Amino acid sequence: QILSSNLVSNGDFSQESSQLITNGDFATDSDWTKGNDANINDSKAIISSTVGESWVLQSNKLTVGKSYKITLKVDSVTLEGGFAKFALGTGADANTYNITENGVFNFYFSNISFSSNWIQVFTNGDASVTIDNISVKEVGQNWTVIGTDANNYVEFGDGTARLKFLNTSPITTLATSFVMTAGKKYKLTVDVLTVTSGGIKVDGNGISETFNTPGITTRIINPTGATAIKFYRATANVDITLNSVSLIEITNDTNLPRINYEGFSYQDS
Repeated sequence: QILSSNLVSNGDFSQESSQLITNGDFATDSDWTKGNDANINDSKAIISSTVGESWVLQSNKLTVGKSYKITLKVDSVTLEGGFAKFALGTGADANTYNITENGVFNFYFSNISFSSNWIQVFTNGDASVTIDNISVKEVGQNWTVIGTDANNYVEFGDGTARLKFLNTSPITTLATSFVMTAGKKYKLTVDVLTVTSGGIKVDGNGISETFNTPGITTRIINPTGATAIKFYRATANVDITLNSVSLIEITNDTNLPRINYEGFSYQDS
């Protein structure tokens, strides 16, 4: 048998894009739009407000439906009667993270849907926050999530993908970018990190496999039609985290070029 390389791009969910933020370390007083009482000095952004809102933001960096990893370094924060937040977007559908203490914080926003593609830190009321650095990178590349809402979605994390399909509608799927060919043979390996509830499955085009226990499961599959690997609910109330997915083509064809070692010899030392 001859085995291919892994056909699933970003199969371990670890891929990150290049930096999407310009001047994320605030080395210069540029590239950021500043609101009332916001300043950039000494490689820091200082955002403060007493009654209304203040902010620093960048726009036109993001794409609806994509997922992002954010790293935020907070130098200090003071919350007298207001709040400080990081946000992708603005308005009711913005993805937000509450800033309540200093330190370095990593968090993820998946399958974003927003009314504007702003990246911003803002305060409201009697609050002040000082930011040393902001990093925003895309994650979950080469995977497609279809049919999401507040109860049915996929969270890309630190080298993982968490499938949370809590209701039976909509039918939410996590799919590879690679499409298998009918009539070929493949080895599918799925590494399930945790199972909080339920099970997921790959079903259709000659394939029927269910995954509902932690650990590594390997199956030989023979698709009858062109298809991607698509995970969706096998039960209601699904909460499963994947470590990795691998798909390798297997062929018994021996009529292929090979390296010829005839005439080669060596002597053990």
